[in-house]
Amino acid sequence: MDGLRLYKFIPKEYALDFLIQGIVKIGTLLGYRDVELGEGRYDPLEGIKKETGTLSGRAAKGTELASVIDQKGLLQVDWDTLALEMNETTFNTTVESPDLYVYCLSRSSRKEVMRGFEGEHVCFEIIDLQNFFSRINIEMIKYSSPTGIHQVKYSDDPEQWSFEQLETMHPAVVKSEKFSHQDESRAIWLPSHSSKIEAKTLKLGRLTNCCAATQIM
Repeated sequence: MDGLRLYKFIPKEYALDFLIQGIVKIGTLLGYRDVELGEGRYDPLEGIKKETGTLSGRAAKGTELASVIDQKGLLQVDWDTLALEMNETTFNTTVESPDLYVYCLSRSSRKEVMRGFEGEHVCFEIIDLQNFFSRINIEMIKYSSPTGIHQVKYSDDPEQWSFEQLETMHPAVVKSEKFSHQDESRAIWLPSHSSKIEAKTLKLGRLTNCCAATQIM
């Protein structure tokens, strides 16, 4: 976290609750698909991204190519009974994240971040990230495991992969270019169970030692 500066925009009416009582709401990834959040936060494609990749060669039981097809979920094949010959075969797929706990921040304190937000907001810089997230994690480990803070990538193009480079970005950290003004980083927690999850409202106590109101540029 060294050198990382993150900001949280809080509606003015909740600013003191955040700073003095430490009221922090941890949302859910799929919760951001709720149209009631308003234009600035609502995203019907939250946690969904497109990928594309091309494969060539013979895929049969025990081959690396068959393993790639299974790993990427490209086809449902019984490799005991079938082999495939591919010649520059392109696969276009949609990848969807399971629901996760998410806390969204910005790497910027610019007014532009709030485009589409309703009402007046106060911008807080998280001046002690280690302290802030340690306190959140004390509560969140009751329900989940922390995965860290992840910078969001903004793109409307399918992410490309290849046989040599299969790893791609997690769909929870890819959003449309139309949200790029938010310059977002998000803390993510993996739920400890597979049942439906809901947003958590935490009460951390006074946050004046790790958060400070700052001017919106």
